[in-house]
Amino acid sequence: MGSSGHGLTDFMKGAERMTDAGRERTGTQSATRNWPEMLDWCSECTRSEPKNAHAWFNLGFAYNKLKRYDEAVEAYRQAIRIDHKFAKAWNDLALVYRNLKRYDDAIEAYRRAIRIDLKFAHAWNNLGATYCECGRPNDAIEAYRQAIRIDLKFSQAWNNLGVTYGKLNRHNDAIESLRQAIRIHPKYASAWHNLGIIRGRVGRDDDAIEAYRQAIRIDPRFAKAWNNLGVIYGKLNRCDDAIEACRRALRIDPEYAFAWHNLGIAYGNLARHNDAIEAYRQAIRIDPQFAKAWHDLALTYGKLRRYDDATEAYRQTIRIEPENGYAWNNLGVTYGENRRQSDAIEAYRQAIRIHPEFADAWNNLGDAYDELKSHEDAIEAYRQSLRSHPDNAKTWKAIGLSYYLSGNWTAALDAVRELRRLDPGKADKLFNRILPR
Repeated sequence: MGSSGHGLTDFMKGAERMTDAGRERTGTQSATRNWPEMLDWCSECTRSEPKNAHAWFNLGFAYNKLKRYDEAVEAYRQAIRIDHKFAKAWNDLALVYRNLKRYDDAIEAYRRAIRIDLKFAHAWNNLGATYCECGRPNDAIEAYRQAIRIDLKFSQAWNNLGVTYGKLNRHNDAIESLRQAIRIHPKYASAWHNLGIIRGRVGRDDDAIEAYRQAIRIDPRFAKAWNNLGVIYGKLNRCDDAIEACRRALRIDPEYAFAWHNLGIAYGNLARHNDAIEAYRQAIRIDPQFAKAWHDLALTYGKLRRYDDATEAYRQTIRIEPENGYAWNNLGVTYGENRRQSDAIEAYRQAIRIHPEFADAWNNLGDAYDELKSHEDAIEAYRQSLRSHPDNAKTWKAIGLSYYLSGNWTAALDAVRELRRLDPGKADKLFNRILPR
């Protein structure tokens, strides 16, 4: 059965947002984090001092913390009307625009902050994060570099620069940037975590484990680091360690869908299929649109010959990702196991429409046609497979048998000759099968 090749999920922590400017102005009220109380206090300040830009700034900060974004925008704008050179207000207004995914407005607001204060390193850093979020990584790199030129010890800008290099697969640059963040701030858990991800991507698995463990030593409740430590253990087939790491992540965050999914994969690698099913179902309960979890649930049902359940799980995968060719192929395999060859053929054709050179799907289509004794159609499917994978011994054996069953003895012998070059053992079996008795 073909598969999508989905392994344990690894992902990079997103670029961090800086909101220190707001905290500076709110003092003790911010430290309490009693945001409704702070909102009342800030509202009273604006009523008693309506021309005080800092009072409106603090009100905007409180609204932002309570996710009342439209009101936060209006409060920050009022602060800026009073003091149009209030760079920190422009910066925090941009943060709210980012929360609203109004990226063009956010970029303009950051640029206004920077025009007012050319050495506003946090604004440059936040501008870089915004560029990342709207798919402009090269602009993000330049913004982070500007932040670093202003403050060489700005560890978060170094970290975010490393994250962005990682997204561009500039792994050496990413590692160097993240190490620089760590040199400045050795207890920077997020930078250690991101370093672990990059090291894992370049095959430095032992170094990745050490980086994740450093992140966890600094912050034992860092669920993402525990999860991604499980990723590396799974990659190294250290399944028991992978299970323990994922479970640690889930003790911290029981609603962590990725960790449930990765726990399911680790159970599957130990053939603990029922445990895997339960883990995948937990992931899907948390995120019903989690296509990979549905797909891996379907694969597990297939291993247990629960073909009706597998069919439903593949259909859920396809509902979420209609162009997932691997899911269509595996759905076809499941239909075949249930002797629904016509449905299998339609599923394989969908897989091939999406990936025209999907050799496994062409092979499976040929097998389905052979089951229906439609040997000429099977031969054409096998030929298509051989166009992209001409040295596939399994396909040569299948096409040779189809030639024989269709009455084309000469072509069957030609297939035996080609197969003998690739796999003499398979060639002998095919020849003995087609040899006239």
